[in-house]
Amino acid sequence: MKDLKLVYQASTKDLAEDELLKLEDKWGKKYPIVLQSWNNKWENLSVYFKYPQEIRKVIYTTNIIESVHRQFRKLTKTKGAFPNDNSLLKLLFMGIKNAQKKWTMPVWNWSLTLSQLAIFFLKESASTRKVDWIMNLRFKLWCDKIPSIRIV
Repeated sequence: MKDLKLVYQASTKDLAEDELLKLEDKWGKKYPIVLQSWNNKWENLSVYFKYPQEIRKVIYTTNIIESVHRQFRKLTKTKGAFPNDNSLLKLLFMGIKNAQKKWTMPVWNWSLTLSQLAIFFLKESASTRKVDWIMNLRFKLWCDKIPSIRIV
């Protein structure tokens, strides 16, 4: 795991490629299929090096993603089937809204990460409030497409 971290935590794509070669030299015989997969998909996997370091850390930190997946599994494990895609989306949306109340641990250096996201994706220097406003607006527009979800 330590050797793999050197690949995805590298500061540039070139350094990551060098670390991937070292990883292959060290572990290639023991895990040939895994390393072949990394090499075959490297162009897709390495896209995230175009983002600033703060955004990349949020991408490769899995705790947030695992927490969301755990909530999704909890919500769907007792359901046999859903009549349509919208019913599943509604359930997941409401589950995430409820689970959000329990997520109290802040993301490390979130204000810097948020400003980097704003600069990178909005192409302007936006305040946290403006980013929140835009994200809320996009989400409300998405919810308007699902008739029975009402955002107050």
